[in-house]
Amino acid sequence: MGTSIKPGLSLVDRYPVFIGITTLPSRIGLMRPALESLLEGSMVPDRIFLSLPKTALRDEGPYVIPDFFREPPFSEKVEIVRIPEDYGPGSKLLGMLGKITQPCYVVLADDDVTYKKFFLRRLIEHQRRDHQSCFSFFTYSLRGLPVGQGVDGFSFWSPNLEGIFDFYRQHIAGRDVMFHDDVWISYYMMSRSIAVKSLRALLDEAGVDEVRNEVLHRVKALVLETGRLSRKNLTLSVIGLFHQVKVPDAVFRKMLAPQPVGSCICGSGKPVAKCHGAPG
Repeated sequence: MGTSIKPGLSLVDRYPVFIGITTLPSRIGLMRPALESLLEGSMVPDRIFLSLPKTALRDEGPYVIPDFFREPPFSEKVEIVRIPEDYGPGSKLLGMLGKITQPCYVVLADDDVTYKKFFLRRLIEHQRRDHQSCFSFFTYSLRGLPVGQGVDGFSFWSPNLEGIFDFYRQHIAGRDVMFHDDVWISYYMMSRSIAVKSLRALLDEAGVDEVRNEVLHRVKALVLETGRLSRKNLTLSVIGLFHQVKVPDAVFRKMLAPQPVGSCICGSGKPVAKCHGAPG
């Protein structure tokens, strides 16, 4: 199985490229533009896995599969994966793990945006060159933790995902942080000494502000994320992970990003560079 690439692009290896995505019952009928943008880029994935739980935690009603899923190219490239429970937005990754039977490249995307033509190609170009990192077109630092974002593409070399489902079960499931998949996935990568790297410079090079063409509609589920689930409280989630997950100090020193403002991932109140991010 080989990745389809438009003329003029070299194929460095023959590992397949898979995209993971999820949606809500109220949004599955609105997915067509997002899927079209992923299938009409300068690199075409081998497969898009759309993971759907039996019951959605953040929405009401059953999933009604639109007719267009039975039409080419969707019927040829998009596979619906039924999963027994909702893992939050992380379903886009956890739901597809059972479909990975050989080393491959995995890219996470969102269902409510359309992507530029170069989206998949540029992510995979960099992922192929560096199996010890993962990539996103936009990252930010949360108390020193570099965080990639699925909405801007988040790519992985699949062997680096080994053990992530057990990590979810032990440290994420049933906690507020499960609704912030970008954070806990990035934390897992950091704990394995896999760097989260930004491809923002490629957007500057292309003369564009972001890798997304347009936002198709508002994310209904996030409107409800106030209080404990508010993005303002992400720092509490990452501090909680620090105290739950045993990571050697040497890994923190290697992986944490210095930041001029804000305190360390451990919640000490000290700057990252003078705490767990300090040279050994």
